[in-house]
Amino acid sequence: RDYCEEVDAMVALAEENKRNSSSSYEQRVLYGNSTGALTCVTYLKHGELASTIDGLALNGPFFDWHLAAYAEVLMNSSFLTDAYAKLAVGHGGKHVQSGAGLSPYSLKTWAQYYYDVSEESLGLRSVPCLNTTAEWAKAVTATQKALKSDGERRPFLIPIFVISSASDAWVSSDEVLATSDFLGPIRTEVQVPNAEHDVFMSTTKSKVDECKRHLMAWLNSYFSS
Repeated sequence: RDYCEEVDAMVALAEENKRNSSSSYEQRVLYGNSTGALTCVTYLKHGELASTIDGLALNGPFFDWHLAAYAEVLMNSSFLTDAYAKLAVGHGGKHVQSGAGLSPYSLKTWAQYYYDVSEESLGLRSVPCLNTTAEWAKAVTATQKALKSDGERRPFLIPIFVISSASDAWVSSDEVLATSDFLGPIRTEVQVPNAEHDVFMSTTKSKVDECKRHLMAWLNSYFSS
């Protein structure tokens, strides 16, 4: 829930910018990729301004760890994740997995926005790979479990768009779509073959365009006015 305050500030800023400009937009769609999707779902449950959100778009939501069965059991054990998190903090916040070097995925993101990613600029533009800590893993697992828990279920009565890659190496697309059933009844689910975890960062322009068409079709269906 730590991010709810930040999302509240973003929503309030969008409203302020609308008042101070000639913008005619009337609807707000919250968008999240990967663990950002978990943040969006948490915000809709607990955010102060959540009632002002008109739609939810999720790209490759991290609803599942996509691990071997024994590893899923370990990750879903509150006792084990809590114990390891405390142990890690006691040893200087030990990483479960440490990032190293440049992230090709991050560099590709930079390139999408036309930043220079040449060899000469890598010293300035480099972004390290993800450092995965026990506390982070514990928080993600708790949020995933809350989404599926009977006591936490509260369907959202707004249009919801969920897109995921059938070949996602990070999450199980089938599990993503099954978990999406808990989100709400006004739901559009799309499973795209041969796309990346972030479908809009797929390796070919044709695949990215295909994913954009799915998103635009949903937006036009519910928010064309």
